[in-house]
Amino acid sequence: MQLSLVFPMFWGRKKKKIYKKNDQFYDHPTAIDDVGTIPPLFESMKILDDREFDVIAVAGANAPSQAKAVERAAGKLLRKHAQKAGVKLHLFSYSHLDRLHKYLHKLGKDELLETISLVGYSPTRNACLVAAHILGKEIAVSIDDDCVFVEPSYIRRIKEKITSDFEGEPILAYCGPYLTANDSIYLDRSASPHVVYWNVIDNMNEMFRKYIVDSPGMKETPFAIMGNIAVHRDLYTRIPLDPPLRRGEDMDWVMNSHIFGERFIMDTKLLIKHCPPPRPYPTWRPMREDIYRFRYQRAKIANSITGYGYQHLDRERYMAYPGVFFQDDFLYRVYKACTTLSIDYLTQGKPDDARETLNNIYHAHYLAIPETDPFQSYLRFQKKWVEMMGIIAERRTEVQKVVFG
Repeated sequence: MQLSLVFPMFWGRKKKKIYKKNDQFYDHPTAIDDVGTIPPLFESMKILDDREFDVIAVAGANAPSQAKAVERAAGKLLRKHAQKAGVKLHLFSYSHLDRLHKYLHKLGKDELLETISLVGYSPTRNACLVAAHILGKEIAVSIDDDCVFVEPSYIRRIKEKITSDFEGEPILAYCGPYLTANDSIYLDRSASPHVVYWNVIDNMNEMFRKYIVDSPGMKETPFAIMGNIAVHRDLYTRIPLDPPLRRGEDMDWVMNSHIFGERFIMDTKLLIKHCPPPRPYPTWRPMREDIYRFRYQRAKIANSITGYGYQHLDRERYMAYPGVFFQDDFLYRVYKACTTLSIDYLTQGKPDDARETLNNIYHAHYLAIPETDPFQSYLRFQKKWVEMMGIIAERRTEVQKVVFG
């Protein structure tokens, strides 16, 4: 069974100023002059008792001007630690993307170029799947670069469970929970008063309680965590992540699978540990990204219909999280959370942060509304994805040589 661990690296600028105002937003960008979380990730691979796997790393930058420097830095860093861990590494970055785009252009398939990109969470995650398919991987195990392995049987368990029968159907998407840096399933709650209304952590913890803590074992789940998902190529070549999704791409991938009648199976014994570095942003910034995310997903659900090969979405299926933000009180939540947070900023002597927080209300009402129907846009993208992945399957040897040499 050909299996790869796949993960994206979202690179930023130098540590002194890791991002600028108009850079692509990533929660935890790796500074171009730092090693980030890569050393502990590769060191932890040594505990895995099944060594029949390799690693695919996809490196993207938060600014186009950083592209060449990021590919050089990523290659040097990753090769060093892959060698120490005794694992085979494949790097996919800007030069590989360029060669793949030129190959599709030569085939007269310019309309498929948009299916492979290194800008944004979902496109970079999709690039991981594209690279896995080019390399002929039956199983792509999506992890994060700030994870560490804690279970020696992790790879072995995936190989045992993937494609096995569960309630009469084969498992094609198999996922597990995170352990936090404190070895807990539950996330730490913020002390900020605005979380009474913007209760992301509370509702995520409620999902973890319901599907992980209170019901150990295996079950279908309405959510998944991107750093702990194994997918079979029968799924990942058909169902991509949705490029416009600005964050929360993991839970959106579950939703996209539901559109095509597929499901994610949670196994509470498939554990990995998540040790993210601190975010370099004020609280209002990721909150703005969430506003765009929830607006987009709400519209995708509202515009969903049942047709030939696809299905209507039900917002209640995603309760408590992210479904609580798909309800009719969404704009009220935004208003209350932002006014509360802005007052908190003012008491801390941070008027600029207070102003940006209030601007989130304007974004929620006007700027975050999708310009096109997200449901139909995703269906169109999915058709292009299937065609592009089909070309790779038919011409794999040639494509592999072009992209990876």
